[in-house]
Amino acid sequence: MGLLSPIYLLFALSIGVLILIYLSARSRSTVEVSSLLLFDESQIAVTKARFLKLDLLFWLETAALAALCLALAGLYLKMAPAATGHRRRALVFDLAAAMGARDGGHTRLDEARAQALRMVNSAAPGESFAVVSYAEQAQVERYFTSDRPAVRAAIKALRPYDVASAPAAINAALMRVRDADEIDLFAPRLPPGVASLDRADAVRLHFHQIGTDENNAAITALDSGTPRVSPGHCTVRNMSSSAVLVDLGITLNGRAFDRAMMILPPHAQNNVKFGPLPSGGLVEALIGTPDGLMADNSRYAYASAGRSLKGLIISPDPAVRDDLARVLRAVDPGSIVAAGRADDLTPSIIAKSLGGAVPDIAIIHDSAPTPIAAAATLWIYPPARGPFPVRANLRVSQMDDRTDLGPLTRPLLLGPTRVLSLPEWMNPIAHGTGLQQPGLLTLAAFGVNGQGPQAVIAFDIRNHLLMDPDMLDALVLTVDLVKQLNRPSDLQIVPTGSYVTLPASGPARIREPDGSTIVVPPGDGGVLRFRPLYAGRYDIMVGGHRKLVYANYFDAAESELSVKPAPQNGPPISSALDLDSGVRAARVQPLTLALAALAMMAFLLESALLVRRALRGGVSLV
Repeated sequence: MGLLSPIYLLFALSIGVLILIYLSARSRSTVEVSSLLLFDESQIAVTKARFLKLDLLFWLETAALAALCLALAGLYLKMAPAATGHRRRALVFDLAAAMGARDGGHTRLDEARAQALRMVNSAAPGESFAVVSYAEQAQVERYFTSDRPAVRAAIKALRPYDVASAPAAINAALMRVRDADEIDLFAPRLPPGVASLDRADAVRLHFHQIGTDENNAAITALDSGTPRVSPGHCTVRNMSSSAVLVDLGITLNGRAFDRAMMILPPHAQNNVKFGPLPSGGLVEALIGTPDGLMADNSRYAYASAGRSLKGLIISPDPAVRDDLARVLRAVDPGSIVAAGRADDLTPSIIAKSLGGAVPDIAIIHDSAPTPIAAAATLWIYPPARGPFPVRANLRVSQMDDRTDLGPLTRPLLLGPTRVLSLPEWMNPIAHGTGLQQPGLLTLAAFGVNGQGPQAVIAFDIRNHLLMDPDMLDALVLTVDLVKQLNRPSDLQIVPTGSYVTLPASGPARIREPDGSTIVVPPGDGGVLRFRPLYAGRYDIMVGGHRKLVYANYFDAAESELSVKPAPQNGPPISSALDLDSGVRAARVQPLTLALAALAMMAFLLESALLVRRALRGGVSLV
């Protein structure tokens, strides 16, 4: 219900004029007496005086004026979409990692496909279907069509991704099919923040819960350690409500290195130690025992080779230089480090300190760019005259999550932070928030361009922030970025769903983990960007050069394969998804004619009452 022109409600003041008319008539009331009879005192009944006499005529006139006022204001009702000759039905599929869980010889998506195909096969002639999917993003696979073979082909072509579903993706998917008469949602569970379907939702939205409880173990973290110095660690977690047997294998450059067998209690985790490794290279941890989800059964890490890391540290603060030197020594105990202020370091001094070699990594803190070349660069708290435009300076900020590890166990309060405008080829690594700063802040990012691997940390690390035990997440972030920058230029290890950037002058041929091949053209600035959506190895050929990308997957919500019945109580889906204005295309039905007819009926009834009074008592009573 609503009003097209609310300003016309001012005509409701006419009801006040009507009341004034009745008050005026009351004040000038007269009594007729016969002039042929003598006046005599008589006892009259005591009656309660009324300030305003409200009879049936008053209420009829009030109703007529109110109806005319609402008609002028354009009162309307929201009605269901007008019925058409052919029904439109939308099939919406969750394609996040949990839909790839196996139950015997088939996956959850296979079950959803079978249900949807039965609906298509049993539909009435002329009924049209749309096929929409969502994971991190919403995708229209097939818009409304009555071509049954095309709809079946779109359903059969669906494939689950090794990523988690984004909270906004399902809302975007339902927005694509807002004109549908019915919507069928196939997913293991209701969207985040929704507890149930209410009666209004169930009229158009039908939720089909897919899957059963499955046991699953996942590798949540892998640290290769330092070859010949310190051991590595692998964290395995039981995501199910019953004990599971885990056979964990560790390989180095494709060769078996270590193996561990364990029984994990429900929802427990174990930190497995291995090594030290005899040499550097690619480390893979693999769960050999079968379980519900294969995507989180493997994880990759890179162990630096035996050569000493040569690092350059530039900072105006001596304490920061000392802290960063300790970080480089922690990553590689045999590293050689040259440190100083930007004005004090010249190419000759650096070459002498590092034995004539080009630095493997340059860490530049709160300093302008220098002409000194390095294989990789980490910018920390870059100034306005640095490589990234500074949009704002914050006194404090807060780190909330990392794209590769998920939300932090507790938010990390940071000091001075610069809000940076980062180029498209850089991918966010850590997010946070700032006081009086809308939206999410990118606190750390990584990417590769023509100058090689580049990373940035937006917050300041002065006052020994990296050495503070309460600021461990900041130290871990810095160490992880140093390790990522120190990897070979032809190898990257990334989480699934994140963008991979590679310098490329021509199209790249990418071989995906399942063996299929795609061709990706380069974007602006000679940079190739693509998103690995499946866990495993990507073999990339760019201009005759071979590059490898390894994608890791883990998400706590998707890896937990327990399916709970949809609760009947709690916040309904309509509180999170606006099915009326966001999905359903409501029809506006004006009530102008009905209100005008109601006013006319009131006037006619009033006229009939006045005629009746005139016939009974004369014109003086009218």
